Amino acid sequence: MENMIKPSHYAKKHNLSKEEVYIQIKQGLLPFKTIEGQTYILEDAITEQKEPTTLLPVDIQNVTFVTPKPTITECEKLLEAKNETIEILKTALNSLKESNQQLLETIKEEFELLKITLDTMQQHDSFQKTITQQKQAKRLESWISTRNTEIL
Repeated sequence: MENMIKPSHYAKKHNLSKEEVYIQIKQGLLPFKTIEGQTYILEDAITEQKEPTTLLPVDIQNVTFVTPKPTITECEKLLEAKNETIEILKTALNSLKESNQQLLETIKEEFELLKITLDTMQQHDSFQKTITQQKQAKRLESWISTRNTEIL
């Protein structure tokens, strides 16, 4: 049976952060298995590199540092990851555009309802003013007629 360990335990055991362990998994540096959505590192499959027992002095002034060029498969993996990220971002952007369009339509509908409500209220106020004016006119007519009868 394979000796499997969770990435968090592997990180503690090797004095690494969990993020570093997941990066090593993603880069293919650590063998792993996913079982029911859980990631496990296969410890038996890891070949540990042995450090040299003695260090030789090096003249740093004459050392030329060479950065290793990424291999084609590493570049292909990076391109594939980049393309996946772009597709995810495109999907998210389209979703946001749709949501924004729906919000805009809702706001327009609400605005139209507010305009109708305002018009209705203004008509109601105008109607109320007309009724009030008619009542005042009737009272005035009544008062005038009572005054006229008193004078006669």
